[in-house]
Amino acid sequence: MMKVIHASRVAEFKIHQRTQREVNAQMNDVLHRRVYEDGENITAQEWMMFYQMFPSVESQKVSIPAWNIATSNDHLWELWGCIPFKEDGIERDRLAMCLVYSMGLRHFVELLPEQSRGALRRVLDEVSE
Repeated sequence: MMKVIHASRVAEFKIHQRTQREVNAQMNDVLHRRVYEDGENITAQEWMMFYQMFPSVESQKVSIPAWNIATSNDHLWELWGCIPFKEDGIERDRLAMCLVYSMGLRHFVELLPEQSRGALRRVLDEVSE
């Protein structure tokens, strides 16, 4: 028996194939080679500098290659001694900066309870001094 595939599914599949090829091409940047070929653990600061992705007041779009690096190297979500991903916190920091970049600082602060906003103000005051 022959299976009939709706034309919209074929178009969706072709778009997925094209998108996958584009993603694979984008994944061949210097940072991906450093992480996946050389096994280097990239800090959040290096990640932000490479992709020029600095959190701002409003939300911003995250590229697929940047997201791929921002999530853990092996894409596993686990705790190591109560620290997400690994003990050094490097992967956690990359993901945190990616999410803040995506949501924007305004939304991030809106998510914080008032006592955390006060703590954030104190930290910002300390860093400014």
